[in-house]
Amino acid sequence: MDKQFTIILSRPYGVYSILFHVLQHLHYAELEGRIPLVYWTGGLYFNKDEYNGVEGKNIWDYFFEPVSPYKIEDVYPEMAALNHVDKKQSVDIPSNIKIVDRLTQDVEGCPKNCWRDGYKENEVYLNNMSKECKEYVGGIIKKYVILKSIVREKIDKFYGKYMHSKHVLGVHRRADDGMLAGQGIDPNNKYFKAVDHYIKHHSDTKIFLATDMQKILNMFESRYGKRMLAYDALRSPTSRLWGMEHRSVERKLAKYRRTKIDKQIAGARWAEDAIIEAILLSKCDYFMRGYSNMSAIVPCFNPNIETMFIPQYKGGSPK
Repeated sequence: MDKQFTIILSRPYGVYSILFHVLQHLHYAELEGRIPLVYWTGGLYFNKDEYNGVEGKNIWDYFFEPVSPYKIEDVYPEMAALNHVDKKQSVDIPSNIKIVDRLTQDVEGCPKNCWRDGYKENEVYLNNMSKECKEYVGGIIKKYVILKSIVREKIDKFYGKYMHSKHVLGVHRRADDGMLAGQGIDPNNKYFKAVDHYIKHHSDTKIFLATDMQKILNMFESRYGKRMLAYDALRSPTSRLWGMEHRSVERKLAKYRRTKIDKQIAGARWAEDAIIEAILLSKCDYFMRGYSNMSAIVPCFNPNIETMFIPQYKGGSPK
C-alpha cells in the first residue's frame, strides 16, 4: 500500500494564522495515519536569497525543522516545480496525497472548539482557549514545531541577558490597522492602566513588550523607562501592519511581494521576529494581551502562564 501524505500549504496571512492551521492538520494527519509535510511558499515571508542558511522555496525551513523525513520533491514533484503553490493550483493530485491550507472543523479525538476562530466571552474559541485546549495545542507544538538552532540561539541569548532570574510582565500590543475593533476603544490607556496596577503589586517587575508599531514601543518606553524590554524586531513606523499595503494584491495574485521599510526587506525577518517575540512572551511571569493570533499562541507555548485580556470582551465586542 502506498504511503499516505498530507501536504500543509500556507496562505498570504499572518504567521500565526498560518501556524494554527498547520498545527491542526499536523494532528489530523496523525489521527488519519498520514505522513505530514509542511510546504510554505510565496507570500509576505519569502526571501529571494537564502535565509538562516536555508535556500529554496519552503519558508517553513527558514525557522523550523522538517516535520517528517520526506521532501516535497520526492512526494509530489509537480508541486515542487511550481514557483508558488496554493490549493487551487494543485491539479492531478495523486490519490495518496491530501492537500490542506486552512482551519477546518473539530474532529473526534480533539478538545471541543480549540480551532474555532473568533472570540466570545465565557466560550472556548481559538482566541480564548480552555486549559485543555492550550495543553492540547501545546502538545502538538512540542512534538512537531522544532526551532532551527539559529532561531533558538537568538531566543536564548535575549532571555539569558535580559529576562533570566527577573520578574517579567509580558505585554502584546498589536498594531491598530485592520484590528481596531479587536483592540477596543482607546487601547493604550487600557494597557497603561493595567500595567500601572500590576507594577504597584510587583515593584521590581520588568516589562517585555511585543508590538509591530514603533510608535507604541516609544510610548511604553517614555512611560516606563528602564523597566522596558523589547526584542530588536522590525516595526512599522506607521499605524499600518507590515505588508498590509500589498495584502489585497497578495491574496489575489500570490506573488513574491515584500514590504520595504527604510530600504529593508521585511520578508522572513518579519516572521522570525514574531516567532521569537511570542516565545519570549511565553517565558514571562504574567501576560497581558488583546485579540490576535500571536497573543493566542503564547499560552500554547506555555499553558500555565496567567493571562489578562486588554481590553475586556463582552457580548463578542471589545470594550
